[in-house]
Amino acid sequence: GCSTGLVYHHDIVAPVVPTIAPSPASPNKEPKPDFGGTTEGGASVSVYTSAGCTTGLVGTVSAQPNGAWSLADVTVPTNTTTTYYATATDAAGNTSACSTGAAYRHDDVTPAAPTVSATDPVSPNNDATPDVLGTVAESGLTVRVYASSTCNTAVLATVANAPLSWRATNVQAVVNGSTTFYANATDAAGNTSGCSAAGVTYVHDNTLPGAPNTLATNPSPWSSTNHAPTVSGKAEPNSTVRVEVDGVVVG
Repeated sequence: GCSTGLVYHHDIVAPVVPTIAPSPASPNKEPKPDFGGTTEGGASVSVYTSAGCTTGLVGTVSAQPNGAWSLADVTVPTNTTTTYYATATDAAGNTSACSTGAAYRHDDVTPAAPTVSATDPVSPNNDATPDVLGTVAESGLTVRVYASSTCNTAVLATVANAPLSWRATNVQAVVNGSTTFYANATDAAGNTSGCSAAGVTYVHDNTLPGAPNTLATNPSPWSSTNHAPTVSGKAEPNSTVRVEVDGVVVG
């Protein structure tokens, strides 16, 4: 009798060029990211470090039936940027063109701690939400402000993409008390600095001083020759005392 049939499938069509992207996204401190994307379902995807996909093969993986593919735990050079490319080869041996590159920058270098240099307004003041000012050694960091020398308490303010001279606005201070502000910095790769070596102390005070008392003049109580007596008394330390005569400030 007649044999069973044998199907032959002719295919000279190259699979679609793969897409490729790292996970986690670049830059990052992860030393073994995954690379993945999409292509023709079932194709064999090869990842390279050369733009022509001819050298620097780092791994090969099969795409799923829906075309999704992922090459896990690719060991990348440390603290540098490497660009990865991919091709897809189908079951008939047709290979796609080389993909566009996907750059991955590994970075596990901790940034220098920021400095905290001043408050605006200066201390003491009756503004309970001063601005906190400082500097960083590199731009683009995320600066976070704290009220602890270890920077492990609640974040009081965040400055994203901070310039070299940064300002955190409207930072909550302790009402009628003293707050010392500190800061740390995190780069785009997720590396976080230590806490700033020194903080800036801000004293908030919105309590009215008591009225001056025990007022006296010298000479006292009157003089026919001295028309500019010395006025003295007691008031809150470091307060400013104004002396008025008939509603006019005279001292």
